[in-house]
Amino acid sequence: MKQFNAELSFPLYLFSALIGTDGCITEIDKGLGFALNFRRIQEYGEDELKIVIAHEFFHVYQHDLQKNENQGPRLERGIFAEGWATYASSIISPGYPDWKYISYSKKDDQQYKEFQKYQKEIASEFLRLLNSDKYEDYRRFFNADVQYSKPWPPRSGYFLGYTVAKNLERKMKPKDIALMKYSEFQKILKGELENLAK
Repeated sequence: MKQFNAELSFPLYLFSALIGTDGCITEIDKGLGFALNFRRIQEYGEDELKIVIAHEFFHVYQHDLQKNENQGPRLERGIFAEGWATYASSIISPGYPDWKYISYSKKDDQQYKEFQKYQKEIASEFLRLLNSDKYEDYRRFFNADVQYSKPWPPRSGYFLGYTVAKNLERKMKPKDIALMKYSEFQKILKGELENLAK
C-alpha cells in the first residue's frame, strides 16, 4: 500500500453466503485477512471492486496499526473503522466522486444526496447515542439493510465517518488523517459531529 508506505501480506478469501455484506475482515489460522462475498462482488464492475478491496484492505492495515488501542463504545469504534476505511479507499483508489466511496454499489448519487439531506439529523442522533454499545444502535448506522436505518438511507455511519475525515483536510494532510490514532480520533470526534449537526 504505497500511499501509506506499508507492505502487508495476508490471505484473501472468496466466499459465497447469504449475508448482506460484500466484504469483511476475517481471522483464519491466526492470520488476519479479508473475505469477499462472491455473490455480491460478481455484480460489481472494476471501479466498484477497486473501492471495495481498498476499503477492506485498509481495515486489515488499520487493525495492525491500532493494535489494541481502539477500546471504546461500539458506535464510536464503528464510525472510526468504517468511516476511516471509506476515507482511505479514496486515497488508495482516487479519482471518483465522494458519493462513489460510500455508495459504490449504486449507479448514481441519489443515496448520497439523501445522506446530505438528513446530515444534521443523522449527526445529532449519532451524538446522542455516541457512547452506546447496543448492537441495534450500531446496526441502525452501519447495516446495509434499509429496514434498520429508517428514516435515513442505510450505512449512514459510513457517510458520517467519511465526512468527518474529509472535513479534517482543512487542517491535516490526507495521509495523516488516514493514519490517525484512535486516541486522537476520540478527541476530535464530538466537535466534528457537532459541526455536522448545526
